[in-house]
Amino acid sequence: YFVKCKNDLAFVYPKNRRFGYQVNELPFYLENTPSLHIWQMADSHLNPKVVQVHNTPVSETLQNYRTTNAKVQVNLDAKQLLFESKLALSGQFSTLIRGFYQYNSIDSTINPRYYRHFAKLSGATQFTSKPEINIQSDYPFKADIRLQYTDNTLLAQTNDSTYQINMTNWIQHIIADGFTAQKRILPFYPDFKGTDTYNYYLEFDREVRIEGFKDLPLTVNNEFGNYTFDIKQPNPHTIIIQSSFKTNADRLAANQANMVAEIYGYLKQLETASLTVVATSNPQK
Repeated sequence: YFVKCKNDLAFVYPKNRRFGYQVNELPFYLENTPSLHIWQMADSHLNPKVVQVHNTPVSETLQNYRTTNAKVQVNLDAKQLLFESKLALSGQFSTLIRGFYQYNSIDSTINPRYYRHFAKLSGATQFTSKPEINIQSDYPFKADIRLQYTDNTLLAQTNDSTYQINMTNWIQHIIADGFTAQKRILPFYPDFKGTDTYNYYLEFDREVRIEGFKDLPLTVNNEFGNYTFDIKQPNPHTIIIQSSFKTNADRLAANQANMVAEIYGYLKQLETASLTVVATSNPQK
């Protein structure tokens, strides 16, 4: 439906479950779409005075983002990780995802990867607080979800001073499962332009140094998008992990599919990543 409000048009998508869209909010697959509007009480729907065609609203690229920030307390002796996280959603990311955290609402027509819970890192993850959700009703429909949780299965000691942190499910960028560039004859259409970012700030109870992860930062830039991954250690007790994927293209020709495959390849590797650190100080007594 749409209604005229002064000189603007207000689009309203009918609600059929507890979660619903705000005024002028539509999922990406209904954006910038020519829509035929006929006055409901018109005597004749063939009268050009009561029939209008308007394009649906379009979200701005800079307003389409998902940012996950997590402060992680790492207790090497107890082999425990304590997370304090904030998920910030805006634009299309909010439209598609916030209902999942509010009411477990899922759009079955889109990539199921959108509905991987950012805090469920393993079957042993335990929430230590209720989700705190704040939502804005005006565009770009920003939503913040705050949550605290723990997991005692992600940290393993491999020898007297070496520890390995299982980072599976920490970074969950959206990719098309089964995508291949080989023998592709059709163009590729990303869902929408936007940026997806993960920032993890690990604070250790002992001094550590990183093992592995050389040749960083990793940076990939092509017509499909930009991807960066980096691990920094500003001091002996702190490690920062950052991953950011920005989609720049609305459409890629079949002969450009290798650009998608290149970035997807790096994103896929991160799903089973681990971080190895060596403790350089003794346990606190």
